[in-house]
Amino acid sequence: MNISGNKQTDANENGYTVKVTPKDNYVWSTEGDCQFTWVIDKAAITNISVTQTGTLTYTGQAQIATVSASATTVNSQTASFTYCTTESGTYTANVPAFTAAGEHTVYYKVFAPNHVETTGSFTVVIGKAEQTAAVSMDGYTYAVEVGVYGSELTQTSRVATANSGAFTRPDGF
Repeated sequence: MNISGNKQTDANENGYTVKVTPKDNYVWSTEGDCQFTWVIDKAAITNISVTQTGTLTYTGQAQIATVSASATTVNSQTASFTYCTTESGTYTANVPAFTAAGEHTVYYKVFAPNHVETTGSFTVVIGKAEQTAAVSMDGYTYAVEVGVYGSELTQTSRVATANSGAFTRPDGF
C-alpha cells in the first residue's frame, strides 16, 4: 500500500479515506476494494501566556498597553493572537485602548494551523494619576487680628481649604 502527499499530517475533522486495491494474485476476504478512514485531531496549544508589560498611568487619553503573548505549538508553528473587550465581541490583532484608571479585562483568542483555537483573558491596569492641589490666592493677605482685652490675648484667622479639586472658603473671604 502506498500513500503519498502531505494530507496525512494535516488535521481534518472529516477524516481521510484510503482505498486499497490488492495487487494481482491477491484477493480480499470480501469482494471489492478495502477502504478505511482515519482522523487526525487538531493539536492543543499549550503554555499560553498573555500579560501586560510596563505600567500605564491615567492621562485622560486612550492608552494601549504593551502586551507579551506567547504559546507553544506542535512543530513550532506560528501562534497568532487576537483581542477584544468582550468575550463574544469582534476580535482584532490590536490590543484595545482604555482611558479610565483601573483594571480592564481583555479577552484573547490564540490559533495556529492544525491546532485547536484557545481563548482566555488577561488584565490591563491603568494606575491612578497623582493628584496635587494648589491654592493660589493672589491679592489676599493672611489676616491676623490681635486685640488686648484686659489680660486676654485673642487671635482670629481665616483658613481656606482644598479637597480633591474643590475649593472651600470660609465666610468673610
